Amino acid sequence: MSKSKLHLLCQQRGWDLPTYEVNKQGHDHNPLFYATVTVNASSFSTSSPSSSSKKAKSDAAELALNHFSLPAPSLSAGCSSGSAGGEYSSLYRRDFAVEPTRCKANSPLK
Repeated sequence: MSKSKLHLLCQQRGWDLPTYEVNKQGHDHNPLFYATVTVNASSFSTSSPSSSSKKAKSDAAELALNHFSLPAPSLSAGCSSGSAGGEYSSLYRRDFAVEPTRCKANSPLK
């Protein structure tokens, strides 16, 4: 399922399709598989072995999906510590003769 979702994500974002590399270790009667998937010039490798190549690829795809599904950082986060958002807020407020205040993370500028 993760491989399909990752394939779809790549198509939606206009990226090349993911490529997989599988590494087999251990004895033929009890092999262990590790996989690496490369997506949009980023590689994601499994750290735990799987009992099948298919499972290893799926685990690698899940790592990539989790990475690309993370929310984007908030522009207002940390603005009271001198980031561009805080400086802009104060400059904007001075231009309109309003007392500057600290902006709070995740709250709209007033």
